[in-house]
Amino acid sequence: MRLLESKSAKCVAYCCAYPVPMTLSAQLWIIREVCMKSPFRLAALVAMCLLSTLAQAEFTLDKYRVVLASGERSIDLRIFNTGEDYSSYRVQLLDMQMDEEGQLSPVEDYAYSAKQLVRIGPRMSKNLTPHTYQKVRIRARGNNEDGEFRTHLLIEELLPPYEGDLQGMVLRPNLKMIIPVIVQSGNVDVDVTADQFQFDAESHKLTFVIHRQGNASAFGNMVLVDPDGNEVFRKHNIGIYREIEQRHFTIDLPDGIASVKDYAFTFLQAESEMVLIHHTIES
Repeated sequence: MRLLESKSAKCVAYCCAYPVPMTLSAQLWIIREVCMKSPFRLAALVAMCLLSTLAQAEFTLDKYRVVLASGERSIDLRIFNTGEDYSSYRVQLLDMQMDEEGQLSPVEDYAYSAKQLVRIGPRMSKNLTPHTYQKVRIRARGNNEDGEFRTHLLIEELLPPYEGDLQGMVLRPNLKMIIPVIVQSGNVDVDVTADQFQFDAESHKLTFVIHRQGNASAFGNMVLVDPDGNEVFRKHNIGIYREIEQRHFTIDLPDGIASVKDYAFTFLQAESEMVLIHHTIES
């Protein structure tokens, strides 16, 4: 997320630089909460937020999804200060829910929340030396219920007090990242299938649906291959979370494709590359 502070407007807007799927609706949810009374400034801030996501991050993470498998009690996450200055960070837990379009929104009451199962520390890192890292320990307590439970880790860069001219609008990049934290307990099972493939030759868009069954999420990489074996599309780290039974997708294909008949769609498990779906498109 990028923080845009307006001294005159007295409002704050966030835009995301998330490494996990988080689309514009979730960004606008946060913006709406703090800028509802100023529609004109809201529109301007949304535009600036979208542009600001192109800026260079000042910290990175060593993993973009944390999974504590059944019986696993702890795992470490490293926050790397990639900037040239000392930097401080705050870490906290946040529940979010996915809809069938793949959009994530913050929620107060999430049915499969792992918030009460997870402990993190330290929650604050101060004055981290440039080009070093802070280790955050994520611990999970035991749970008697089978299945997968999830919360999200929000890592926020803390800005020092502003010492410049406070007149007019002040733009200060404040990066936040959100990654899912998944706790698996007991028997965990998930199965996925894909159908409803439709291709629009004019827009070069392919739409389809992935269905999910079981008590866990599915994470994988999408690959589309033409009848000659040429890869025409690939996208990594796609999630279908436990709270939804299906997710709708629209992907853009290269120009020149007139039909996707006999194209092969494959959905591979993210870590193992095990084939979860292999489907030949019939029309």
